[in-house]
Amino acid sequence: MKELTISAFLLVHVIIFIGGLSRLNTTLEKTVLSGILPHFIAFFTLAFVSSVLLLSYKKIHPFLISFLYAVFIGILLEFSQLLIGYRMFDVFDMLMDTVGAGCYFLVGYILYKNGFFEILKRFE
Repeated sequence: MKELTISAFLLVHVIIFIGGLSRLNTTLEKTVLSGILPHFIAFFTLAFVSSVLLLSYKKIHPFLISFLYAVFIGILLEFSQLLIGYRMFDVFDMLMDTVGAGCYFLVGYILYKNGFFEILKRFE
């Protein structure tokens, strides 16, 4: 299970960084890779995969750590876009990254308190 979780963790990072740092030439690319929904989904997913990884290693405060980590990655990505020149730095994108990670923080914590993540023990 840990190997699968690590693979998913790395895959989410690759998708976020390729999507976040690639040139957006067509309307389709701009629609798929920018805007409110893609940022929300990407960072909700990043926080989810991060928390599952932390839970599999039995770390304390996995939801808080995964939230803070996702926010850090969102800030890092936006500043990287500022440096590459062909993408724009956008505070609203960082806000949507934070909202996505924050929503997962709330949902994940509630699910955890209701025993949803107990299913992970079956895969150890």
